Amino acid sequence: MLAVAGFVVGVPFWSVMVGVVVATWLAVTDPARRHLQRRGARVLVLMLLTSVLLYVFIDVIPNATRSTRGSWSLALERYGDWVGDVVGGDLGFSVGYQESVSDGIARVMGPSLQIVVYSQLLALALVVPLAGCAAWHRGGWTDRLASTVSLGLLSVPIIVVGPLLVFVLALGGPTLFGVQWGAELFPAGLYEPPGEGLVTHLRSMTLPTVAMAAGLVGPYFVTLRVLLIEQMEEHWVTGAVARGLPPVAVMGRHVLRPALPVFGAQVATTTTFLAGNLLLVERLFSIPGLGDYVLTGIGRRDTEAVVGGLFVMAGVLATITLIADTLEVSADPTSLDRHA
Repeated sequence: MLAVAGFVVGVPFWSVMVGVVVATWLAVTDPARRHLQRRGARVLVLMLLTSVLLYVFIDVIPNATRSTRGSWSLALERYGDWVGDVVGGDLGFSVGYQESVSDGIARVMGPSLQIVVYSQLLALALVVPLAGCAAWHRGGWTDRLASTVSLGLLSVPIIVVGPLLVFVLALGGPTLFGVQWGAELFPAGLYEPPGEGLVTHLRSMTLPTVAMAAGLVGPYFVTLRVLLIEQMEEHWVTGAVARGLPPVAVMGRHVLRPALPVFGAQVATTTTFLAGNLLLVERLFSIPGLGDYVLTGIGRRDTEAVVGGLFVMAGVLATITLIADTLEVSADPTSLDRHA
């Protein structure tokens, strides 16, 4: 979040990313530092390979300023110039948007960040107590019901959840037997920034937030439930129960806390998969965010806008995952086996 905020206020992209990684490197243990170095090098190579493939592929096909297919050699030459500019913090100029890509991304990053943060908070607010209750009553009807609902959400794609939410909660839903099975509670396809009022803003973000969070509840619940059940088998948990501590204290102090490093890494890893859903949600609900920016750029064959937007998105997500893995290794060196 700090990295994104720094980029939005005008700090060059690479400076922010490197600064966050360096701060993490200084704060962790030696095994975690070695892990950070290895994974960081892999991430950098992967980002470079991805960017060259995207840039060259998009640049050679016809676009808004060229009606015929471009040259591969010229595309590679322009990519070399683009990489040099990126190192200096310049992501190029968007012909389709008629502005610098850095300015465009800074303009649209806010709505995308809001969706990601709101959906994560909503998913965690639902999953943590639900998984805790299921783990405490494992094998009971509470556990079975919670597991069924979570797995059901996991199997429903966001392309189904989103339109269904709009139909039922924004357009009023179907009318059967003279009864309307829905309500016009929230706006559909209308984004209101926080400056227009907090209540108005939250109402406009409710449906996209719920749509994004629905895809997170399933994997979060499954992971956290397993981690909590494993922790409940430890001897200190048995001792806490024997001492008569209330279930909430046992779960929070002796069960949830040791599971947080691994679960935090799972949350960070899952965040990387939000990029694809972000593209769909922003287009479906008319949110002027980074996903909509990239999709519009694809339609215009706007090479700099598309590659710049995807490059920043990939950089932020890769950095989040890298830091989360490093912090997990720092807290639990045995987790290196999972990241080998």
